[in-house]
Order: sequence, then C-alpha cells, then structure tokens
Amino acid sequence: MSHYCAPTFIFLAGTVLALSTYKRLERGESELEVSVRLIIRGFVLLAAEVLIVSVMSGAVLGGIQSVYGAVVGGLFVALAQDILKDVTYRLFGLAAMTWQQLLPLAMLLLTLTYFPNGVTGEDGLSVEKIRERVEELRKTLRV
Repeated sequence: MSHYCAPTFIFLAGTVLALSTYKRLERGESELEVSVRLIIRGFVLLAAEVLIVSVMSGAVLGGIQSVYGAVVGGLFVALAQDILKDVTYRLFGLAAMTWQQLLPLAMLLLTLTYFPNGVTGEDGLSVEKIRERVEELRKTLRV
C-alpha cells in the first residue's frame, strides 16, 4: 500500500506548494518572503516529525495503558537514541549517523516483538517477565 501512498503524497504536496507559491506571488509577496516562509515551514515540519516519532515510540514502547509505562518507554527511547547512536557510530562510522532517526523505530519494533503490550504491559514490568523473554530469545537464537 505504501508504494501508492508515498508518491501520491509527494505529488499532492508538490502541487499544493506550487499553487500556494503562485497565489502568494500574485498577492504581491516577494520571492524572498515566499522562500523564507517555505524554509521555516520545512524546518518546523522536520522538527515536529522527529519529536512525534520519539514521543510516540516512547509511549507505545512503555505501554499505552499507563503514564508509568509512557515514562519507562520514554527512558528506553532516550537511552536508545543516546547509547545506540554511539554504538552504531563506532561500528559503522559516519554513515550510521544519517540513520540515527530510525533508532527509536528500530527499538520500538524490536521491543514490541517480545513485549506486544509494551514493556509495562498488563502485568507491569517485572523481573520474571524479562527473564522469560530472554529465555525465549535464547531458544530462538539457539544460544
């Protein structure tokens, strides 16, 4: 489905951008004013996207049911962004830095694979639960 959505979104965004620019120029705004407005809008959207991905990853990771879970998930995401950024830089070099925004999503996918209801889930965060999941992982990987 995404192979239809992404090109359609890009087409619509480009069309709206062109129409908006044309309309602003017709109203008498200078090309510089229009360009500055577009640059600011791009930075705001970029910052919002980065923030939303991190915040939503933290909330889902911890478990949607509780505030405690969102706090725990937020800590996991913050640690993932900070620690995994250094680890991937040391392993893969500068090229990995361009992919650092995907770390919260990778952490989210990996964690939800083993904790479908979030880390805190319905049972809450417990040592027994973590041990069970680690044993499952070891059996899966045959370690």
